[in-house]
Amino acid sequence: MLLTIKSIYIYIYIYIIYNHVIVTSFVIFQAVSDLLIVCKGAVQSAENEQVKAKTLSAAKQTAETYLQLLRHLGEVWIICSQG
Repeated sequence: MLLTIKSIYIYIYIYIIYNHVIVTSFVIFQAVSDLLIVCKGAVQSAENEQVKAKTLSAAKQTAETYLQLLRHLGEVWIICSQG
């Protein structure tokens, strides 16, 4: 197989996208992890049940949104790997 300049650029572009997806997922994981730790502390020190319930709800929504984002990044990964 003869590699053309165009195909080399495409491979480089795919490699760059892979790296961005990996770095993005690690940064997001750290941010969400920190946020959920803060939520846990807020729930433990909540003044009343209403505040506790709202905080737990926000933490659950954050975790669910993070999972959706991971699924999306997985789809990007699959599309990029197909070249």
